[in-house]
Amino acid sequence: MSEPSSQQEDARPGLTGIVAAGDEERNLEACLGSFAELCDELIVVDSFSTDRSVEIAKRFTDRIVQRPWTSYRDFLEFAIPLARHRWLLIVDCDERVTPRLAREIRERVAADGAGFAGFRVRRVNHFLGRRIRFGAWRGDHVYRFFRQGRGRPRPREVHPGIVIDGPIEALDGALLHFPYPTLDDYFAKFNRYTSAAARDRLAAGERARWLDRLLAPPARFLRDYVLRLGFLDGYPGFVLALLAGFYVFVRYTKMWQMQHAGEIEERHRELAASDPAGGARRRLRPPRP
Repeated sequence: MSEPSSQQEDARPGLTGIVAAGDEERNLEACLGSFAELCDELIVVDSFSTDRSVEIAKRFTDRIVQRPWTSYRDFLEFAIPLARHRWLLIVDCDERVTPRLAREIRERVAADGAGFAGFRVRRVNHFLGRRIRFGAWRGDHVYRFFRQGRGRPRPREVHPGIVIDGPIEALDGALLHFPYPTLDDYFAKFNRYTSAAARDRLAAGERARWLDRLLAPPARFLRDYVLRLGFLDGYPGFVLALLAGFYVFVRYTKMWQMQHAGEIEERHRELAASDPAGGARRRLRPPRP
């Protein structure tokens, strides 16, 4: 176990809550209201919202910091050092702290962690108006309640999460999670997430093979819908499994596109120089005056 950092030793006792907001007026009040009373300090990092997000945040805290949004990892690296208290709780706008979890957090902060550096919190996910109990979201949990100086984000763009240095305890209480109330919400994030996931995998040395593009999407659907019992979640479970397979297909296709970006661009130039009637290629000439 590593020694406590000077930042950790200098931090005041108590809890700092951290939330990222960006045009989240639909969620922000319910999110902050579920745990603001737990916090000795509450920090809202706003990405220059154009709706009522800042106005809502001001009802709960005067620590509102604005900066452009780049990625969730950048948000974590920026926000965590802002905390003035020994314990940190990071909550997303689409999450709600349940009363049971709030009691456990209060107890752990009062006991200064009782020997633990951080805590595992399970999430109860919802999709299309239904609580999801099976499939890919079964057993979902996060590590966002931890001691100052003992948690850091993983070096990746998509869902970096927090790596905790030290012993971890699982809590019984849950975060309620409402990530995609509608399909519009899902696809609003889909393109950004698949592109970032493709970059993460390429950076880790993975390459997209044709078998990946052919077999991985249906395998993901079967895993989530059959092996992980997603069919027990009814139609929302079927939609989630189908979307998961499509997500994998698009991610691998974007990886393939990134791997062959130069070749694809060259081919585009060749096609643009082709005879419009489908004949032999010819040099592009400026249009006649």
